[in-house]
Amino acid sequence: MRLILGTLSLLVVLAVIGVVGRKQLDALGLRSGAEQPAAATLPAQSAAIQNKARDGAAAALQQGAQRASEASQ
Repeated sequence: MRLILGTLSLLVVLAVIGVVGRKQLDALGLRSGAEQPAAATLPAQSAAIQNKARDGAAAALQQGAQRASEASQ
């Protein structure tokens, strides 16, 4: 009985971790799926992910600078 409950609890914990991880990857836009551009090679996929991360960081920096300038006025 203890073995069955332990196994079920482990499966529940793994399911929760999987759901949370999927949501985090969706929020970052890093989850592989249909919305990702289909690149033929691994280096092309890597470059696409790096460009997306770079663009996101640049946008966040611009937004932070804009908020700082608005706050100082």
